[in-house]
Amino acid sequence: MFISRAVMITAVYAAIGTAWILVSDWVAEAIFGEPSTFAAVQTAKGLVYVALTALGLFVLIRRAFQSLHRIEEKRRSETDAKHRFGVYLETLIDATPLAVFDLEPDGRVKSIWNHGAERLFGVSRAEALGSRPEIWLGEISSILPDLFSGRSAATEKPLQVEMRRRDGTVFPAEVSFGWITPGESGGIRSGGETGRNRSVLVAIVSDTTDQVESTKKLRAAIAEREVLLREIHHRVKNNLQIVASLISLERGRRGQTPEIGKGGDGTLSRIMTMARIHEQLYHSPDLRRIDLGPYLTDLCRAIQSAQDPQRRVRIQFELSSYAVPIDDAAPYGLITHELVTNALTHAFPDRAAIKDPAIIVNLERSAKITTLMVSDNGIGLTEERTAESSHSLGFTLIDALSRQIGATVETTSGAGVCVKVVCRRSEQDAHP
Repeated sequence: MFISRAVMITAVYAAIGTAWILVSDWVAEAIFGEPSTFAAVQTAKGLVYVALTALGLFVLIRRAFQSLHRIEEKRRSETDAKHRFGVYLETLIDATPLAVFDLEPDGRVKSIWNHGAERLFGVSRAEALGSRPEIWLGEISSILPDLFSGRSAATEKPLQVEMRRRDGTVFPAEVSFGWITPGESGGIRSGGETGRNRSVLVAIVSDTTDQVESTKKLRAAIAEREVLLREIHHRVKNNLQIVASLISLERGRRGQTPEIGKGGDGTLSRIMTMARIHEQLYHSPDLRRIDLGPYLTDLCRAIQSAQDPQRRVRIQFELSSYAVPIDDAAPYGLITHELVTNALTHAFPDRAAIKDPAIIVNLERSAKITTLMVSDNGIGLTEERTAESSHSLGFTLIDALSRQIGATVETTSGAGVCVKVVCRRSEQDAHP
C-alpha cells in the first residue's frame, strides 16, 4: 500500500512539474519580452519549482515516516502481547501441581520444565533443559520416537506407568501426551500434526501413589468383607443344621420318629432348604445374588434323595439361569420345596400304575415375567386331595411366599398337576 501511494504521488508531481515548466515558459516569454525581465521571471519560476519540489518531498517523506511509525507500533504491541502471554503462560504452568514439560524427539527437554516437575522428579529446571533426565522406565521411552515420526498418535487416555525420581525411587504415575502449536499472534492452540508445523510435544505427569495405595486398601477391605460374609453364611448354614439336628433329637427323645420317606418331617426339610441357600452363597462369587438354576437343581436332588432314594420318579429340569437377590432366593426355594415334596408324596401312590412317573421343574425368565412351574404326570387332584390341600401348611406357605415376591399361583389338574408361580415384577423392582 505504501509503495503504490508513493508511485501515485510521484506521478502526479511529475505531471504538474512538466506542465508548470512548459506553460510558465510560454507565458513568461509572451508577457515579458525583454531578456532581463525574462531572466528574472525564470529565476522566480525556478524558486517556485524548488519550493513545490521541497513541499512534495516533505509530504512524501512525512507519509513514509508515519507508515513506518505505525508498523513499528504494531510490531511493538505484538511483541508486548507475546511477552505478556509468555509470562502468563509460564506462571500458569508453574502454578499447576502437575509436572509439565516439553520434549524433543530424542527425549531431551526443550524449553518447559515447571516447578511441579522439579518437585516430582527432584531435578531443577537448569539441569533439565537441554538434557535427558532419567525419569522414564520400561516401554514408555520407546513411545517418543513413534510420536514424533507419526507412527503413533498422542494418547487420548492417560497412561498408567512407573517413573523414577532423581534419587532412584520408583513411583506409579499417570502420563498424558499432547501436541500444542504456537499461533501467529503469540497464542497457542491444541492439536497439530505429529511433530510438524512447529508443534511441540508436551507431557503432563501426576503422581498416583496415593490413588494406588487407596485402591489397594479398598480391594483388601472388599476381600476381607467377602471373607467375613462367606464365613457368616457358612456359620448360618451350620447353625440351621444344628437346629435341624436338635429338632430331630428332641423328637427321638419323645419317641416321635419322623417318616422322612413319606414327607412326614416337613419342618426339618424346610430348615435344610434355608441352609442350602447359605451354602450356595458360601461357594458363590457373588454374595448378593443366587443363580436359581443350580440352586433349585441341587435342592430338588436333595429332596429326592430323602423321599425317593430308589429314584422311582424321574425329575426333569428345565431351568434358565436367573440370579435373584438373597431376599427372593428363600421364597423361590421354599415354594419349590413344597411343590416337589407334595408331588413326590401324593402324585404317585403305590397302587397307581403310571409308566415313567416324572416331575418337571421349569423356570423361565423374560424381560418382566419370571415363571416357576412344577408339574407331574401323576393321578392329579382328586376331591379329597383338593380339600386337604386347601387347608395344608404347604399350600398356605406357597400362597404367603408368592405374595412376598409379588407373584400369583395358578394350579391346573388333569393328567397330573401343574402349578405355576408367575412373578410380574421387573428386576429393577427386586430387592437390591
